[in-house]
Amino acid sequence: MNTDCKNSNSPIDISKQNVAGSCTSKCDLLYNYNGSNCNVYRSETYLELDYDNDSKSPVTFNNIAHDVYKVRIYCPSLHTYNGKRSPAEIVIWHNGNGSNLLICVPLMESEITSECSKMMQKIVNDTSKLAPKVGNRASLNVSNYNLNNIVPKLPYFFYEGNLPFPPCKGNYNLVTFHTSTFNTIKKPVLEKMKRMIKNHNIKIRSGPELFLSGLKAHSRESDDIYISCQPVSEGKQKKEGFANISDNQLILENNNIQLTQHMIPIGIGAVFLFGLLYSKRK
Repeated sequence: MNTDCKNSNSPIDISKQNVAGSCTSKCDLLYNYNGSNCNVYRSETYLELDYDNDSKSPVTFNNIAHDVYKVRIYCPSLHTYNGKRSPAEIVIWHNGNGSNLLICVPLMESEITSECSKMMQKIVNDTSKLAPKVGNRASLNVSNYNLNNIVPKLPYFFYEGNLPFPPCKGNYNLVTFHTSTFNTIKKPVLEKMKRMIKNHNIKIRSGPELFLSGLKAHSRESDDIYISCQPVSEGKQKKEGFANISDNQLILENNNIQLTQHMIPIGIGAVFLFGLLYSKRK
């Protein structure tokens, strides 16, 4: 089955080296997903899940309310991260008043038990039993099926492109987290999913400018704080935009999150406090 979009300009490689600049107003993101029933469709190269609409749209992007259209799970990932595909990727497809949004979250193999890994274990195991063949549909009993368990409260990357899978058309905002989001899938579950769906043949593209958000992502219930991003001003070199990212932000490099929140002043303060306590003991 040919799933590659020859004329699409997505997916792309997500890495620090490809960042054109930091962001402040072009990709405002606010989310708070509701729980949902979980119905699965088993395709040859992905699992597709439904998601129930709520009375209030769960995502606001650039002040436009968005509802979840579909959720897809690919194995391996559509995007590459520092040149490598992650074991799996969850793509959340949103629609809202003429705006299209994909939120893409890579999954890494780990024996750590998280809400994400528990949810993935239930989805994969139930799909294997209730939808044993390609083309099957089934209702799954996944009690913790809520995308709040998937979308991290961390900085993200943003670019504009086409739909990365058929029908390969349209203009989409793509929000992509990195492999350091701590979203995990356990090895036995990953191996079972690999036996269920085939590798896709979607290739990495180039062209769209990639931006890095400046703040951590927050859900609507946490003070209504949201990520905001904006491309660098025209005429500036790409390196300048990335250099403007302040030192109290998370920088993603080599698949690790590096926290650079004024560590030197904190260290000096700790040494000073220790010395003060030591002198008092004397």
